[in-house]
Amino acid sequence: MILNHLFLCMSSLLLWRNVSIVVQYAPKGHFESMLLYDFAGRTGLFCPCVLFGRNIEAVREEIPWTQPCVCHAVCVEGGMALAAVTALFSGYIDPQTTVVICEGLFFAWWMCGIYSGLFRQELQKKYHLKVK
Repeated sequence: MILNHLFLCMSSLLLWRNVSIVVQYAPKGHFESMLLYDFAGRTGLFCPCVLFGRNIEAVREEIPWTQPCVCHAVCVEGGMALAAVTALFSGYIDPQTTVVICEGLFFAWWMCGIYSGLFRQELQKKYHLKVK
């Protein structure tokens, strides 16, 4: 499972390297909007942590995309793995411990939602995207 996720992340990074070469030759502003809609769909599907990191880098240039990518991978994808392990071993783990783990996961995911929502709003303002 982890190797599969790493493979998808690496393939997304290789795709990003090929796409960044095209950015140099695209008219200014044209490729940015195409990038946000076309490439983001594939990256968000296969490796959302890379997309999250790239979005933060687009909003704030001083933050490299790797730091938020690792944070997102540990908190969100790691939380999903912990939830799956907790559900798999639910008969072997004390029920009160399971409740504490689930409460911690829900709180962490709620905080990640707020954190990513703040950057999503900044990205929408910067590129004048419509809010649905």
